[in-house]
Amino acid sequence: MPSKIKLINGYFKTNICLDKTRVDESFKIFMSRNISYRKQFLQTKYNYAFDGYSYMGQTNSTNQYAYDALHSFVVSDFQAIKNYPLEFQSFMNTYWNKLTSIVKEVEDSILQKNLIPGETFTSIVIVVASIPNTAEPKVLTSI
Repeated sequence: MPSKIKLINGYFKTNICLDKTRVDESFKIFMSRNISYRKQFLQTKYNYAFDGYSYMGQTNSTNQYAYDALHSFVVSDFQAIKNYPLEFQSFMNTYWNKLTSIVKEVEDSILQKNLIPGETFTSIVIVVASIPNTAEPKVLTSI
């Protein structure tokens, strides 16, 4: 089925479905580690924008407020895969290129259809977040 992309109320809507299972599993395993391990991968340890781990109550996060009731980890293609926790490296080595290729195709389609003339895209970022103190940790994925 050919992909369809529409700009509706300021949001792009598409019929493309992405498998988020791999990134969800990576994040669940990462979140099962103790906090001292997770803090080795804080955003302050990375040299670009939003990459890295943020936790509830953290005051120096670049992608969430201290009062946000979630933990998050941002991955992007700005970092070498070896710089991410081992829990994310399998995902990054096996699915990341496929995922970025799909997103770049969507971006190209948006540009070719002039849905937002003059805009260009250079990268994608995936954010995963966990809401603590729930019976089954819910992993939210934003692509």
